[in-house]
Amino acid sequence: MVENGIPPVEKMSALITALKLYVEGNSELSGACRSPHAFDVPILGCWDALDWYGLVPDVEVVAYLISGSKESRRSLRSLQSFVQWQVQSDVDQVCEKIRMGN
Repeated sequence: MVENGIPPVEKMSALITALKLYVEGNSELSGACRSPHAFDVPILGCWDALDWYGLVPDVEVVAYLISGSKESRRSLRSLQSFVQWQVQSDVDQVCEKIRMGN
């Protein structure tokens, strides 16, 4: 468990930015396929240390996210909501482009 609780804001901000870029990169694939269903929302609560480290190579952040603490579970729920919102926004944009093309 992380002894000091939530990592500093700068590190969590970097995590959020990395998640946003991850979603955008993967949803661009669905746009290329012209299918809004080509990208499934990742279930962040199931990610392990290697998954997180691949996204944001910061040992403190990774240790926090996999710690299972009350704070980390709350953060994961918030991050999951953010990712779902981001994916839905990207899907809406793809659908709008498809509609405008027809």
